[in-house]
Amino acid sequence: MNASGVPAVVADRIVAAVGALTDEVVDFTQELVRIPTVNPPGENYDRITALLTRELLTIASACGASTRPDRITACVR
Repeated sequence: MNASGVPAVVADRIVAAVGALTDEVVDFTQELVRIPTVNPPGENYDRITALLTRELLTIASACGASTRPDRITACVR
């Protein structure tokens, strides 16, 4: 057990899983920060919402986008 009460075998599995995704996480983060979402006035929210929705669809059972004239909101369940 480590200091936070997580069994060592579980902590090791988490560290290994995160390590295996490092390149993917870095690539996604780079793609995310390349979208200039200046706030205010909230430029490019449609682009960033599309990117986030695409990524969330790969890990979530349901994802959708709700559009209002002043914003787009993604929701994951």
